[in-house]
Amino acid sequence: MKTTKILFAFLLSIGLALPLLADLEAGRELERNSLIWRPEKAARETDFRIILISSLNKDVENHILLIAPDGKTTLIDAGQCTAYPELTKTFDKYGIRRIDQVILTHHHDDHVGGLPAILPMEKYTFGEILWQTISDEELDCEGEGEANRLRIQQIQERAAARRTPIREVKMGDVIDFGSGAKGTILMDNQPELHQQFINNKSLVIRFVYGEFSMLFTGDMCTEEWDVIHAHGISVKSTVLETGHHGGAYGTCPSFLKAVAPKAAVSSMPEWLSHDERGMDTDAMIHAEGIPHFRAWEASETGELVIATDGIFFFITPYGKAPAAPQSVPQP
Repeated sequence: MKTTKILFAFLLSIGLALPLLADLEAGRELERNSLIWRPEKAARETDFRIILISSLNKDVENHILLIAPDGKTTLIDAGQCTAYPELTKTFDKYGIRRIDQVILTHHHDDHVGGLPAILPMEKYTFGEILWQTISDEELDCEGEGEANRLRIQQIQERAAARRTPIREVKMGDVIDFGSGAKGTILMDNQPELHQQFINNKSLVIRFVYGEFSMLFTGDMCTEEWDVIHAHGISVKSTVLETGHHGGAYGTCPSFLKAVAPKAAVSSMPEWLSHDERGMDTDAMIHAEGIPHFRAWEASETGELVIATDGIFFFITPYGKAPAAPQSVPQP
């Protein structure tokens, strides 16, 4: 009976993986042959898990959940206000009731809009919110200042109601992600970028866990990269989370060469991967010989998971092992 259960579970895992493998079969040879994409393998609780949560409604948005082996949880960005069900679904899947820290890279709706929706939910508790304040002039620079201010006000009021502190962070600050993992803020809202778009005020964070590193870029565009480069800051990382969802203005050849990642991941919806802006970025990444994994390709689970033990890493749709099949009583 035990052997039968094991065989059944193996066949089930292969069955789940086949649709995902098929996504990479059509013209994704670089990704398929990289040995980094492992849809037959699930991340373990002893791995550090970095989960890009895909939007089921295919909107462009950003939310990344980090789960340390010691259980500390971090949410980088919270997606649009309409996307909070994806967040709560993932929290519940992993049995998460406390989010130790929420890091907001910048104030656009597709990065912060979901937070006002989940902050009042009593089944979750929140340790603290980390962000950077930007001026009214900067909030107004794209003609959406009123909407931006409303979201900020909602977060402030609802965080206060939950007694969740909001902490200002800046360039050079170090963030504790748990299990010895640290993240350094490489760039914040610098004076050189005051007249640029809010995207270029994104917090850029280099995460390090053992020998593994990952660069989180928010919606960083190439102008912000120019400032990082001018400061002489190293961005070299094992994995790159592409700027601006893997779309226009977030990636350039000099940036890719400086990061020199073994893999790139993008919170890219399917439509953007067929759009000229997404196709150009994908081609640019491939031109450097870097496998590029898009979040929509893991739509079977709604997750793209980077799992690492601090030395090795792999990418999978499964942040935890599928539930064991229930045995059916024999008549």
